[in-house]
Amino acid sequence: AFATSDAALGLDPPGQIMNDHLLEQEEAVKPRKLKASLLEQKDYIIVPATTWAKLIEWYGGGPAIVRYVVGRGQIQQLMVEVYPLVLSVVRDTDLNMTVDFSFSQQATLRDLKKQLCAYFELKESDCQLWDYYQSAKYKKLENLDTGLDACN
Repeated sequence: AFATSDAALGLDPPGQIMNDHLLEQEEAVKPRKLKASLLEQKDYIIVPATTWAKLIEWYGGGPAIVRYVVGRGQIQQLMVEVYPLVLSVVRDTDLNMTVDFSFSQQATLRDLKKQLCAYFELKESDCQLWDYYQSAKYKKLENLDTGLDACN
């Protein structure tokens, strides 16, 4: 017969998953950014969403650090985007309030606009995207099919 639980094997369960040490400690910044220079397999392991859900069900804890698989290069080699873009967004009605959003580098301006309109409860037809430089409008972003990685 096989042992089917930690208790049956005489092992203590590992306890809650704790990922806080992987994130910058700036509580005011949402989402909290992943610390720079983390090493996969040493500092963290990447697991599929279904595995994460089961681990949380069994052990609890968190927070979840969601990342996406993206295609890179000419052959679109699949890889996990560990460090996505973090964009600071302001509304022209309140330039003093910034909100940080995390996006895949492969997201488009359309994806950005859709998420921002949902967050700020705006109709997409009433919203325009502008690139700001040194707190001033620099360029209107009109081609919504442009990838965020091409907007620098």
